[in-house]
This record gives sequence, structure tokens and C-alpha cells, in this order.
Amino acid sequence: MYGHSWRTCSRREAESPGWTPPTQRSYAASDEYEYPVEEPYFEEPYSSQGEHGYNEYTETPDQGGEGDEEAACAAYVMVSEAALQTIQIEGQKTPWIIDSGCTAHMTGNRALFSAIIPSKTTDVFLGDGKSVKVEGQGRVEFKVDGGPNIVLDPVLYVPELTVSLASVSQVDDAGYSVSFSGKRCFVTHSKTQKVFTSGERRGNLYVLLAESLEPGVTQEDLALISQSQSRSKVKADLTLWHQRLCHYKAEPLYNMVKLGTVEGVEITTPQGSGSSSSPCSSCVEGSLHQTSFYPSQTRGPQQFELVHSDLMDSRDTTTGGAKYCLTFVDDYSRYSWLYFIANKSDVLGCFMKWRPFVERQSGHQLISFRTDGGGEYCSDAFEAHLSELGISHQVTCPRTPQQNGVAERLNRSLEERTSSCLSHAKLPRTYWAEAMHYVNWIRNRVSSQSLKGHVSPYQMWQHKPPNLAMARVWGTMAQIYVHKTQRTKLEPKARWGVFMGIPDGTKGWRFFIPETQKYINSTCAVFHESLNLNEWRRMNEIPLSEGVPSTRDILNELSEVQLSDVTHETQSESLG
Repeated sequence: MYGHSWRTCSRREAESPGWTPPTQRSYAASDEYEYPVEEPYFEEPYSSQGEHGYNEYTETPDQGGEGDEEAACAAYVMVSEAALQTIQIEGQKTPWIIDSGCTAHMTGNRALFSAIIPSKTTDVFLGDGKSVKVEGQGRVEFKVDGGPNIVLDPVLYVPELTVSLASVSQVDDAGYSVSFSGKRCFVTHSKTQKVFTSGERRGNLYVLLAESLEPGVTQEDLALISQSQSRSKVKADLTLWHQRLCHYKAEPLYNMVKLGTVEGVEITTPQGSGSSSSPCSSCVEGSLHQTSFYPSQTRGPQQFELVHSDLMDSRDTTTGGAKYCLTFVDDYSRYSWLYFIANKSDVLGCFMKWRPFVERQSGHQLISFRTDGGGEYCSDAFEAHLSELGISHQVTCPRTPQQNGVAERLNRSLEERTSSCLSHAKLPRTYWAEAMHYVNWIRNRVSSQSLKGHVSPYQMWQHKPPNLAMARVWGTMAQIYVHKTQRTKLEPKARWGVFMGIPDGTKGWRFFIPETQKYINSTCAVFHESLNLNEWRRMNEIPLSEGVPSTRDILNELSEVQLSDVTHETQSESLG
């Protein structure tokens, strides 16, 4: 806390010749309560109300602790109400009392502020011990006798305060000094020693008679006209200010001008007018964003009503030459089919092979076919083929994959799960086709978030629940039964192979045999799902470069068709 104490006043007054410490009793500001003060003690606070109407009440500067913390949320006023009554207000001038016992500038006149913001100071303690609430703080500007503009910032807004107080300590912190001589007081610049402004004595107080605002000012206009009159405002319409301020938004700029949080700006365009709300073409060019897409809430009413298709580039060519994965997704059931091709020109051939097969399986004809605008779909031959069949071709807008989101989400799901399978099996990325084919087989048989009731695409397509008894960890080792016609009586009845997925149209598993470098299908095998190919080679001391599987033998077989329920894992064990 800051202000007068007995100790500091004694030191200041001691500089005057013939001064001696007072010994008489004195009283606080309020006439109702008395606070007797005994003989002077330099370490204790001193409270007095002399003939000048001042009340000194504060902690000594040497005291710390709780006083320092309290100063952050409290201010103090040492002027008595009796002394304030001696001030006479002349015309439109507002008296600002120069108070050395006040710790902050403060006023109870709301009209003096251009804008009020929250304040850390919450209470002001008066000389009679009472406290009043602070409801904010702001900036106040005024003139004295036509002199230069005086800016007080911050000024506390205390509604219960009947006067305006200018704190000497705050003036000193701003680089000015206050002196008193005769009937006048002077505010002087501390460095140049030039008088900045002066006040006069009214009764027992020194005041600055500030020129008030123009009469007839409304609360709405207050923020505009209460700014510094010495700073000229530049008038311009909103469009020009918008361009000057690097295309800053109009509404925040209007609010800043209205609240007085910016100076030198006057907007001649009325707020809400057509010119203030019209879009700026430069802003559109610089900050236009793509429109948000929301998930579709509808699906095709029946199978084959709408089919989504896309061509996925794997960026890794398989040993069999496949580089692309062609996908077809039924919108109604979310059932998907995959074709692995080497060239984009093969898309039409795969479509001509896939469509009649699926139409025969479902009993429905394809109505609409949705793709992107790629050349593989929009070629003259493809368009002519669709037109001949009476199929509606829906093409998405350029660089707008969201419009074909069903196919795009399928691609992402297949890619992520395929990568996980290859990583777990420790196999090169060139075998992504075998892994993706098995991933799609699993995807069709597990529930989809886009289908209600936790059903799978398989159940929506075949109208019966899927059987996942054949599911195994992809890329792991298994011992496969060798038929007696393929071995002698003393040769082993099983050989090792790598599980590569479920073949189309066959009841069984597909394996790669490292010893023969061939693929076989079998329904009789014992799986070692914690053992991959690399670990098996190390166990048998086989070089890791030998016996890597190839996709050449199965590229022409990877079109998805329905598998019947498989009933055997071995010749004697039912899969159920």
C-alpha cells in the first residue's frame, strides 16, 4: 500500500526550519468515530485530520508481507467528506482533486470513461475505515484551461465515490512531479522541468478543473468522442479501412471503434449497411476454404441400386506385376470386391467380368455407378459400355474425393490393415496383394459402423450370418497334411507352409510351400500362429533369401465370391 504515514510525513516536514513533531491528539476523517493518536512513533501508522481536511492512514513503507499482497486488490483514499463539500463545480468543468493520500486515480463519474474493463483492484478503503467496491477501470482524457490533453490511465471506476481523485504517486510514476505554491499547484515534467499543467486551490484542497465532454453526448456516442482531441481521426469508409488494415474483419473493427479501444479511426459507413456486409473478393481469394462435407444419412434402398468404385495405387509392384487394386462397393450392403491389375487400362475388362457375375448372384441389376473423373472410368469405351447397359454414371467433382467417400474409406481401411498384416508377418511390401485379399475377406464378415444392428456386409448381401471359423493369423506357419499318394510310407505326413489367405471358390486355406516355391489349397493343417516365416527359417538354419512366396499364381483368382461353410480343419476334426 502507498500513501502518507507518520514516519514519511515527519521526514518531509522535518526539512522545514523550526519544525517539531506534533504531540497533540488528532482524529480520523469521520466525525462520528474518534481514533486518538498518542505521542508520535516513527514505526507506526499515523492518522490525523487537520484543518486541510486530509486523512493519512496507511502502513509504513518498511512494512511488508500482508500489506504488499493487499495492495494488489485494494486502494486507499484519505480525503474527508467535509473537505469535499468545499469544492464548487463551475459550468461543464469536472474537478479532479490532487490527492497525495490516494493510491490510484479514481472517479465515480461513469461518463468520463470511453470504455471500462475489469480491474484487479476490487475495493477502495476510505479515510473513515469504510470500503467501497471497484467496478472496473478505464482511460480518462481531459484538458485544463485549454491546455494540452491530460491522459489518466488506468482510472478506477468507483460508483459510490462522489468526486474524482488524481493520485500524486501515480503522477510521479508517470515521470512528473507535483509542487504547491500559494494558491496554485503545478504538474512539472521531471526531466525538462517544464510545467505541464496547473491547478488551483478550492477551500482546503487543490484541484484540476477539467473541461468536460460536449453536452448532449449519449452513451452510444461516448466511445467515439471521448478519445483524445489532440489526435486527429481519419475518416474513411469501411472498404478503405478494411484494405488499410490488411483485410481485417469488419465487425471486430466496428466494435473497437465503438468501445474506444482504438484511436484515430472514424468509419463513415453505417454498421449493418449493404456495403459493410458484402464480401471482399480479395478476402475470398485469399482465405476461401473448401465446404465441409457431412456423412450421408441415406443408403441405396436395395442391393446394386448404387455401386461405388475406385482405383487404388499401392506404389509397390508385386512379384506377379500387380500395381493397382480395383474396388467395387455395394452402397446398400457395403459388400466389397477386389481386382488386382497391372495397368489402368484393365479396369474396363474387370468391370465387364465382375458386373454379370454379381448381378446373377444378387438377382438385381446395377442401376447407378459412382466413380471419380479418372480416365480409366471416363474413357469413350467405358462410357459407351455403361450407356449401352442403361447404367447411370455418377462422376465426382475434380479433387473432391469426399463425394465418393464410401470407396475412399474402403481404400484407407484396406491399406491400414494390410500394412499391419505385413508388419506382423515380417514379409516384404511386394506381397500386399495376398494380404489385402485376405483383409477384404475378413472385412466383409465383420460388423460395419455404417450398418445398423452390428451386422456384417456378408449378412446384408447373403441374408445369413458369416462363419469365421476359418480365420487364422495371416502370414504365420502351418504344417499341412501330405496325401499318401504324394509320399512314401516313411516320409513325413506333413510339410511346412505359409498361410496366405482364403482362396475364392474353394473350401480350404491357401498356403505357400517354401521348399517347392508353389501354392497349394488344403483343408487339413495344424497352425503355428506365433511363428512366422523368418523365425521358422532361423530354427531350421535356412537362408532368409530362399523360398519367398510369389503372387503370380493367384493374380487371376482374386475376385471375391461367396465361399460355402467349411467344415474341416483336419480329417478328423469338425470346424462347426
